[in-house]
Amino acid sequence: DVINVYPFGNRYAKIEATGRQILNALEWGVRVVPEENGAFLQCSGLTYEIHTYVDSSCTVDEYGLFTGVDGEYRVKNVRVNGEPLDPDRIYTVAGQSYPLIDHGDGQTAFDGAKVLWESEDPDYEALIRYIQVNLGGVVGEEYANPYGQERIIAVAEAAAQPVGVVPVTWEVSPEHPMIDTDEARALYQRIAAGDYPTMEEL
Repeated sequence: DVINVYPFGNRYAKIEATGRQILNALEWGVRVVPEENGAFLQCSGLTYEIHTYVDSSCTVDEYGLFTGVDGEYRVKNVRVNGEPLDPDRIYTVAGQSYPLIDHGDGQTAFDGAKVLWESEDPDYEALIRYIQVNLGGVVGEEYANPYGQERIIAVAEAAAQPVGVVPVTWEVSPEHPMIDTDEARALYQRIAAGDYPTMEEL
């Protein structure tokens, strides 16, 4: 049954990738959500949101391979083991060699990543062993929800702006250069939001 639903025979691999590469890989995978797409990346040890109201800004070459992101990311609030993803940090990533190494489904975000290990056995053999050994041959209730375990959350609309908060812009007067301080900027923001300081605070 495993081979019937998982017949591709790819390898598993482990690489070192930057947080930026991980973010770009996720972005490529969600570019057509809510439509189905084989490039969509499932995950463990990682959570993220897909802001579906943001149009995909992924770019491709003439062969349909991912070349970058030219705009706002749909993927937001990525966390690794509960901590915010650091674009400059090096992470260990494990998964199928198909997207990690072989450009499967047009995925090139991991180009240049250091390959630490690649399996000899096909991926379905590892899945079979996991079910037999780790799960005792029973795929239990923790896998019953077809929508997953809330590692990936779709967000359908932008968050509303707080009521009463007005963006403030200003120019610094040459006659009063000290007006452009952190304290002054905070004061202007408070006033714009309707929170007027007392005379003692001033």
